[in-house]
Amino acid sequence: MGDKDMNIKTKQSTLEEKTINSTKIFTGIFLNLHKDEVLTADNQKSTREYFKHPGAVAILPFFNEKKLLIEKQWRYPIKQEILEFPAGKIDRGERPLIAAKRELLEETGYVARSWCKLGEMFPVPAYSDEKIFLFGAKDLIRKCDQNTDPGEVINLVDITVEDFLLKVQTLEIIDAKTIALAFWLLRIRDRTVKIEWERDVD
Repeated sequence: MGDKDMNIKTKQSTLEEKTINSTKIFTGIFLNLHKDEVLTADNQKSTREYFKHPGAVAILPFFNEKKLLIEKQWRYPIKQEILEFPAGKIDRGERPLIAAKRELLEETGYVARSWCKLGEMFPVPAYSDEKIFLFGAKDLIRKCDQNTDPGEVINLVDITVEDFLLKVQTLEIIDAKTIALAFWLLRIRDRTVKIEWERDVD
């Protein structure tokens, strides 16, 4: 098969959808539901329902090269207890790295000597504008007890890198941001990416 047989023809030169009107139909504690009428790329009118979100952070915390810190908590929408890395929403005006440090301390009681930016992701772009900023944290130090919100119950679990990756493979870990961080964990473990760690001076 030649290269010309591999070409995929595009239907439109642009896929942009233009907003005709926008209505906020629900205001929550931090999620706002919108309903927009749009003009699609093929010139059709359609409706888009989506959540506006302030943004979030997720942290890949290393005790050392072989052991990680992970959380276990109940996620009400899916009625299930799941394993996931520390994470949380960004407060208004807060920089993502500051939010990551705050969330790690609040949820786990740990601080990290070194941090790095790993990437960004949109976990559900079909119905939310939520962007999650991904960070790595290493050389953890226990500073205090957990300081979670009332009703936020989190169990802390230390897990080896290999056990964590096995749980991803066997679908014991199903959280999207945690699986995204597994990609970075593999690259860090295998030294296929150069990470610029920065010492925390706070």
